[in-house]
Amino acid sequence: GAVGNRFRKPPAEGRVVPKTGCVGRGGALSGYLHRPDGAELVFSVMVNHYTAPTAQVQAAVDRFVTALVTHPFPFTSSAASN
Repeated sequence: GAVGNRFRKPPAEGRVVPKTGCVGRGGALSGYLHRPDGAELVFSVMVNHYTAPTAQVQAAVDRFVTALVTHPFPFTSSAASN
């Protein structure tokens, strides 16, 4: 797999450090990300036996990972220290 131009625009730009892998109609995107609130998250997304075009599957995974950057979560560093 190749990261290519993925995560090159805000809000994920400079915040997502990804690594891809694929075999046939299965793929994975794993890595870590730095959130604006200072928290670091580790993620791994795997898809298998998908029937949609690869570009659509990658776009959906990228939207999910980008949401991890921006979505408010109760388990980030500020919540963990309370």
